[in-house]
Amino acid sequence: MMLLLQLFGTSAGTGFGLYKTIHEFNVPKIAKIVDVGGGDNKLVDFLPNAGFENITVLDISPEALEKSKQRLGKKAKKVNWL
Repeated sequence: MMLLLQLFGTSAGTGFGLYKTIHEFNVPKIAKIVDVGGGDNKLVDFLPNAGFENITVLDISPEALEKSKQRLGKKAKKVNWL
């Protein structure tokens, strides 16, 4: 199973709404989750804590990705950054 997410906007998104949707649909923890345009939104903050392991964040802004990596600290190693 692969779940492809797209957010419009970057740092304005808290990500909690999408996390809540993922939870409500009982997405398996082994699902591949790709957050397209995820940059500096906060969805990636919730996913590792919830036990998801196949997480990819895709964004054209290296600065936005770096900001998320810094915010996540050691948990950033659990995410594929593109």
